[in-house]
This record gives sequence, structure tokens and C-alpha cells, in this order.
Amino acid sequence: LTLPAPLRALTGGGPARRTAATGRAHTDWADHLAALPRDEQHRVLLTLVLTHAAAALGHSDPGRIPAERGFLDLGFDSLTAIELRNRLTAVTGLRLATTLIFDQPNPAALAAHLHTELAPGDVDPLTPVLGELERMEGTLLTVARDETAWDALRTRLRSTLSKLDGLHGGPAPAEGAAESATVSDRIQDASADEIFQFIDQDLGRGDSSCAESDGEHMGAHVD
Repeated sequence: LTLPAPLRALTGGGPARRTAATGRAHTDWADHLAALPRDEQHRVLLTLVLTHAAAALGHSDPGRIPAERGFLDLGFDSLTAIELRNRLTAVTGLRLATTLIFDQPNPAALAAHLHTELAPGDVDPLTPVLGELERMEGTLLTVARDETAWDALRTRLRSTLSKLDGLHGGPAPAEGAAESATVSDRIQDASADEIFQFIDQDLGRGDSSCAESDGEHMGAHVD
């Protein structure tokens, strides 16, 4: 069996040797990723996450782990979460938080996080922003069920999105008067689901699945 280069240094030896090897793992992974195209870098790291997630859960086939499914939905608990963290720490040499799977919603997001840590110069700058939005959506959709909380959240979101709209001068006049309203105007009467679909479409996530609530997709299309 021939192990990938970043893993070979971690095999054999006593604790001191393994500690030194772990210290080299970060550099090994950084060098390994630097030689790959960006898309391939993410694929390699996603495979790494899925492989160790499957092992932590006792599965022999990483293919049983959907990349977009939440860690808690996959069956992770506090013990398996720590095991996954320890596995990834040993392999990558990164100092990862014990709350790793609670900070990253699913294996795909965790792979993107590792990508940012191991090859920051090769990561699309939008990736961590979209990751933060993805983490935020789940919490907001839960809190927004309370009408008072939603009123406060909508005001804050309206203010933030209006600032983003202002950075680019608002929609171009050629798009017509119907589309010349600011972001603030466009979401004035939006529901929670419509707000999240707006985030998906205008900020580029392209995945509106998180904007579904109680099995119904109620998002309005925003051009």
C-alpha cells in the first residue's frame, strides 16, 4: 500500500516522532495543494474530509457520506466530533477547534475551511464569505419563526444589504425603472424565505435549498 505523501510522514515512530511529523504535515499539504489546480485542491480536501468522517462514524465507504448533509444529521455527536477533529489535526498539522463540526455545517464547508487554512493564496475570496452566510442561514431561519425577532432581523439585513447595494451605485438605469429600486426597497416586504433566496441569488451561492422552510420553497425570484 502506497500512502499519499502528506500521510507517509505520519506513520511509524514513537510519540516524539509523530509530533514532529505532524508539524511537517501542514507544509507537506501546502506543497501538495500548490501543485494542483484550484478545483482539484478542493476535491482532494473534500475526499480527505469524507474519508475521515466515514472512519469516525464507523463506515468503510466514504461514498456513504453526502458532502452537503449536516454533520449532526449524519450522526455525529460530541465523541465522534472530537475523533474527526483529531484525525484531521494529525493528517493536516492544523490546530483545529474541538467545535469544528459545529463551526462548519457540513463536509463541503469543512473542506473549504481546510482549503483556506492550507492554501490561503489559492482560495476564492468569496468562499469564506459564502461559508459564513451558510452557517448563518440555519440559525436565522430558526430564530425568524418568532415575529418580533424577525422584525429586528429584517431591519438589520435590510440595512446591511442596502450598504452593499450602495457600494456599487445601485442597479444600472438601463435595467428599467422597475429594477432601479435599492436592495432596501426590494426586501421591504420580503418574507424570511424571500430574504434567504435573495442572498442565494445575488451573492452567488446558487443553492437555494437552505431557503426552504417546512418543506415549501416560498422564495421570490429577484433579477
